[in-house]
Amino acid sequence: MKYRIHPEAELEAGEAADWYGEEDPSLGIEFSRMYMDAVDEVLENPRRFPIAEDGLPSHECRNVIQIGRFPFVWSLQFGRSTLLS
Repeated sequence: MKYRIHPEAELEAGEAADWYGEEDPSLGIEFSRMYMDAVDEVLENPRRFPIAEDGLPSHECRNVIQIGRFPFVWSLQFGRSTLLS
């Protein structure tokens, strides 16, 4: 499956990992690992997540998982490629 992670979502995830790492280096590592695990989980079966009520009418939008214990949540759009944001 082709996918791309929106540049702003990548930036936000990187900033979150940095912030957690400043609080406690092990948290930054944990967040980064859980983020990559979440990408893999989404790619395994992206349509298993509930449809988002507030999505764009031109795209199939899904609410996606929270990253472990961290307050970081994704939404997913299907178009010509899968977009994680």
